[in-house]
Formats: sequence, structure tokens, C-alpha cells
Amino acid sequence: MKHILLALLLCTPLAGQNVVWSVNNPSPFASEDKRLHFVAGAVVGAWGTVIAHNLKLKNPWVYGMLSAMAVGYLKEVYDRRHGGKAEIADALNTMVGGA
Repeated sequence: MKHILLALLLCTPLAGQNVVWSVNNPSPFASEDKRLHFVAGAVVGAWGTVIAHNLKLKNPWVYGMLSAMAVGYLKEVYDRRHGGKAEIADALNTMVGGA
């Protein structure tokens, strides 16, 4: 639980970003970009789970989810620093894919 709270705390710099989910666009998977973030999160989450399982760590699914959260967050930080637009919905879709 401490790890999940820490990961959520690390996402707070993105909290000021505009959320794409709205009345006009109710689906978090409305664009291909959001679907790609979801798939990337699923792949990263699966690999994180497999690696944690092979290392015989307790609750390997937690490590898979945390790895997807970290990748989603880092991708949005990269976007923001390199002239792109960081969107909280992108990071959330990556995290949900990892779940």
C-alpha cells in the first residue's frame, strides 16, 4: 500500500493538466493515442509482473502495476519537457492498462 501511495504522490505534478474526459468526450479511450497508452501499460505491467514473479517477490502484480504507473508518468514528463502536451488522461490510460 505504501508503494501505491508513493506512486500516486509522484503523479501530482501532472494534476494541473487538463483532463480529456468531459461531457463532449466521455470515453477515456476516444482516440487512438489513448488506446495505445492503454496497450503500452498492459505490456509494461505484464513484463513487470513476470519479472517480479521470477524474482520471487510477494504480490508480483503490484510491481507490474507500479511499473506501468511509472512508465505512464515518465512518458508524460518527457512530453512536457520536449515541447509536447502532457495529459493526465494519457498517464491514467497507461496505468489502467497496467492494472
